[in-house]
Amino acid sequence: MTQRETYPPSAREAYDAFAPIYDEFTEANDYEKWLGEVLFPEMEKHGLKTGWALDAGCGTGRAF
Repeated sequence: MTQRETYPPSAREAYDAFAPIYDEFTEANDYEKWLGEVLFPEMEKHGLKTGWALDAGCGTGRAF
């Protein structure tokens, strides 16, 4: 067995393979609802101040 067959791909390899279809794969996601009605209100309960947001650098940025 080669090392490639023994170990799973790196995170970079997995992302590079998924990136070209990411927006198409997630096009049905209702980011506005998820962020505005669920995530941000919950984060405000834990101290998030209006005007601040965390961009974790995941995905293409379509959600923001």
